[in-house]
Amino acid sequence: MEHTDPPIRVRNYRESDETAWVRTRVLAFLDTSYRDDVQMYRERYENPSVRLVAEDTSSRQLVGLMDIEYENKPGEVCNFTGERGGIIWHLAVLPEYRNVGIAQKLWEEALVQLEGAGIHRLQVWTQDDEPANHWYVARGFELKHSYLNVFARGFIDKGPLNELLVGADKTWEFGHIRNLNFEADSSQRERLEALSYRIHEVRGYELDLKKVLPSS
Repeated sequence: MEHTDPPIRVRNYRESDETAWVRTRVLAFLDTSYRDDVQMYRERYENPSVRLVAEDTSSRQLVGLMDIEYENKPGEVCNFTGERGGIIWHLAVLPEYRNVGIAQKLWEEALVQLEGAGIHRLQVWTQDDEPANHWYVARGFELKHSYLNVFARGFIDKGPLNELLVGADKTWEFGHIRNLNFEADSSQRERLEALSYRIHEVRGYELDLKKVLPSS
């Protein structure tokens, strides 16, 4: 039987999409390093934003999403000196709908809206999921920053937490500290691997949209 791609429509997010948006985000993140970043709501942005969803028109199901918040004034969201920019907060596609160009469709529509808003610089922060990193690099994003996202657990008076929390009180007002999540410099990876059960490299990318927008 010949394979056919699902009929996908990219459109602006509607407030009535919130429940489906949350579901899509959760399911899309379950097989990634962001699997514990679960939320039961959709955040609101203080600045203007591009908020897109991808819908399978045959089932009316949301299958992908993309959120980009951008600035009215430089420095409100990003750290580009003297230039307005935007940051990609969310890009997600359901596992069963990947590798058929849905993220690219979302990206193409986002570029149109960003150009209309006069935004020419973008930032994105992701972790070490290689498919996500490959996707951004393939679209011209350049790696600019990195640090470690470290997870450790145990008891404060023995094991990894005892070594990590040197000088900390062995008892705490509310009980035992069982889990610790913290950021660290990438140079500390070898040492921290022995003291943690999970480490991810967080990577910050930047893109000059003038290099990819056809009319620029």
